[in-house]
Amino acid sequence: MGELAALLASVCFTATSTMFTRAGRLVGSLIVNRTRLLFAVALLALAHPLMGLPLPWRAEATRWAWLGLSGLVG
Repeated sequence: MGELAALLASVCFTATSTMFTRAGRLVGSLIVNRTRLLFAVALLALAHPLMGLPLPWRAEATRWAWLGLSGLVG
């Protein structure tokens, strides 16, 4: 099951990269990135009320550190 999840994740990453490259060539990278961010904010605004707690407030400090490091690297 893990191998299948990894394979599907790599397919999704490849498809996303290809689509962003094509869209960037058509309309420009600035428009593509702004549109992507607007969609992300809209989806997060819809998802947060459905999920209950938007952040893991009760997580220990090491998990917050890893989350912050992941955000910096990403």
